[in-house]
Amino acid sequence: MKRQELGYYWLAPQNECDVYGTCGPFGSCNALSSPICSCLRGFEPKNLEEWGRGIWTSGCKRRKPVLCDRNNNTGGGGKEDGFLRLPFMKVPIFLNRDPLAL
Repeated sequence: MKRQELGYYWLAPQNECDVYGTCGPFGSCNALSSPICSCLRGFEPKNLEEWGRGIWTSGCKRRKPVLCDRNNNTGGGGKEDGFLRLPFMKVPIFLNRDPLAL
């Protein structure tokens, strides 16, 4: 009978930005920056007190409502909303935070 050896496979994040949700919704993580989290253009920290302490998981919120909301509610016009191109942005591999659901 041939003896088989059991191998181990271990994977760990290389930096804080490899952890899903580090900067929360509408946040961007850059391990080479200090602080590592920032809000996407048009957004601001949802909880300034937490962001000041380095707790970024609450993410960011819009500075202004989207154009369709402004038109429906206040009749305001202005520049149209659209999508922002984010080159070199790494997206999460696992969208579900529950490891048991994988």
